Amino acid sequence: YTPYGATTAVALRPLSSMGYTYYIDNNVGLPTRTAYLGSGGVNMLQWNTGVRLGNSVNLGYGMGYVFGTTRDNAVFTVIDSFGLGAVEDAQSMILRGMQQQVGVLFEQKIDSTYHRLGFSYEWYSGVEANTNRLARSMEIVAGTSRVLDTIINEQGITKSISMPASFGVGYSFRYRRSFMLALDWRTQLWSQYKGMNNTDVFRDRNDYSVTLFINP
Repeated sequence: YTPYGATTAVALRPLSSMGYTYYIDNNVGLPTRTAYLGSGGVNMLQWNTGVRLGNSVNLGYGMGYVFGTTRDNAVFTVIDSFGLGAVEDAQSMILRGMQQQVGVLFEQKIDSTYHRLGFSYEWYSGVEANTNRLARSMEIVAGTSRVLDTIINEQGITKSISMPASFGVGYSFRYRRSFMLALDWRTQLWSQYKGMNNTDVFRDRNDYSVTLFINP
């Protein structure tokens, strides 16, 4: 047994992904259809390291580069006397930023019982989104589309995004190799979130878990 040690790892993992296709028809009065298409996602290249200090204390630190692209497209169509009228609204967002997290784990053996208590904190910094948006009105006749007018053309607009920090606490109790109980709680501060043109108010997210392991 080595009372002191260190380990490190590099990982590439997805943070979120987006993929949807659906449409909404309106047959009341003038028949219309609005079709929606979304794709893309956000990933993170992360480096983690951990250090063991003696028999009771473990420290951890991680740093990641957040990157990704999302695309949203909406097409509104209506049949007129000449053909098919349409309005297309295409948006894309390129996301870049940094993520960091720290953690500490305390371990203690008392007689035949083993106790672990851990804390973690995660936060983001320098997160920016570069957006492009193009909205156009078109006319489709005999399978051929023609652009009538450009409604919105916004290219290369960069804004900062305040991503939610998170905090977690975990405790586990083990008796020899026959019984273990683990309790975990994690909160994500979505009330701090500020996105692109977002004025909604979000509530913080709380996750709880209880794990019971019995080995007779």
